[in-house]
Amino acid sequence: MQPAEMSGTMPEQSYAILPVAGKGTKETKTITSTTIQATSKLEGEPAAAAVAPFANGYHSPPKHTFGQSMKLECIAFWNYFLAPLGFVITIYGLNVVAWGGMLFLLQCNACFGLATWRFRDLYLLLQYRLLHKPVALRRLAGTHRGWFRLEGSTDLPVNLGPTNIDEQPSQAVPRSAIPFPEKTIPNAPLTGVRARPTMLWKLDLAIWFMVWNTFLQCCLSGFMWALNRYDRLSWSTGLFVVLPCIVAAIGGLIMLIERNTVKSVEGVPVSQKGRERLEQDLEHGIWSRNNIKDEHLESKKKKEEENKRKSEL
Repeated sequence: MQPAEMSGTMPEQSYAILPVAGKGTKETKTITSTTIQATSKLEGEPAAAAVAPFANGYHSPPKHTFGQSMKLECIAFWNYFLAPLGFVITIYGLNVVAWGGMLFLLQCNACFGLATWRFRDLYLLLQYRLLHKPVALRRLAGTHRGWFRLEGSTDLPVNLGPTNIDEQPSQAVPRSAIPFPEKTIPNAPLTGVRARPTMLWKLDLAIWFMVWNTFLQCCLSGFMWALNRYDRLSWSTGLFVVLPCIVAAIGGLIMLIERNTVKSVEGVPVSQKGRERLEQDLEHGIWSRNNIKDEHLESKKKKEEENKRKSEL
């Protein structure tokens, strides 16, 4: 008999206790996967709000104000700073910024500090593209687990994650859909839905843009070290400052967009305060739309179609 976490059906789980608004009365219910599947929507819920569309009862965290978001970001950064690796990276970044007035030191520090990781990714990418080694792509998927998803990963059990990847039932799962080492598999999606596989050309672009950022900064370093301010070409400094910034920005934008796409599908953790706020909002008849940006998706789609029609006229 298979354990609950690896069986084909998801075990019933309890989630936030959400009040259900009725006519003239208020009733409080514990939302479970069974009750969600039994009812298409909560009583009193506007059709467009989509409060609980996920089968396991997951609800996206409520939308925060700018001040609340900044507070959460500061707390997260402080926890990161207290970790040994976070402390070292923060000091390194401050050192780069501190030397910002001396352009060549800024560029050289930024160039060689990240080269090791970038060329490691390029080496693995070339192994996959030229030598057709699947394990190289799986290693890249483990390195970029925050935004990259392998082909076939949508067919993995929704409860499969780093904590149970070594259990016996998971051995039947195709290894090509799991990163390597297998402990680097992404966490089980909170929504019970896995993000679609990432297009490989996006991985190519992200890695190559970061490597070109290093190459271009090496060119800048060569001009700064080999030539003095009298012999140096007047356009060289500006060119090799702008080009690295452009390619790094494009590579970073690709990663950011894909990371947000994964979060919008697989969900983000909801804090205790977030759950309490959802309960309080529902008690007052405030319905939060169940997506990461708390957007009215139907209205947004209609607006996009309307803008498209206007552009065609």
